[in-house]
Amino acid sequence: MSEQQRFEQACRIRDDRKSKASKGAREMARWRWDKPELNASVDYWRDQLQLTLDIAI
Repeated sequence: MSEQQRFEQACRIRDDRKSKASKGAREMARWRWDKPELNASVDYWRDQLQLTLDIAI
């Protein structure tokens, strides 16, 4: 491989990793904001199920 090709490969690898890190950060932020609502929904439906079945889960 020529120096030019190695440089271009290094740039592609860097850009790909940066893109993956950015996507991961977005997903972590989304989880942080969605988590309370999702947990509240699970808690609500657990309570409804317990009332319906009259059991403790």
